[in-house]
Amino acid sequence: MAVLHLSPLALAHSRFALSPLAETLGTVIALARPGPAPWFAAWHARHLPALAAVGAADPFARGLIGLVSSTTWLPRCVAIPPPNGLRTSLADELAAVRTLPDAAFRAALETSAAHPHPRHAARHHRHRDLSWLTGHAWADRTADLL
Repeated sequence: MAVLHLSPLALAHSRFALSPLAETLGTVIALARPGPAPWFAAWHARHLPALAAVGAADPFARGLIGLVSSTTWLPRCVAIPPPNGLRTSLADELAAVRTLPDAAFRAALETSAAHPHPRHAARHHRHRDLSWLTGHAWADRTADLL
């Protein structure tokens, strides 16, 4: 186990700062994974239909949600360090997501796809080839989804 000793300023400017994007992504992942823990099963049941509807309407959204919820390596395009430390807002982080060019976005997804979570490998297989990654402006589409 590692022990980190950080000043409040260092912590505020690190990946460990509060991240509304990380919380949003964590919520999407929790909804997308089957078999929720008993303490949030009711919440999961209440919100899953909305997420399922988004996935049903948009193959890109379905593929991205499937990938991030079944990998051990979150793609950098959705796991960016909070740009403003403790003052970071979701709008700030989504603006940073939108700046990524398609080539960098695809590279991040390819890395993520190469690291399936063992418990989700069967479900992950259909996202591994990234055939759902069509069109362009993936960063904008991701920011809109989140």
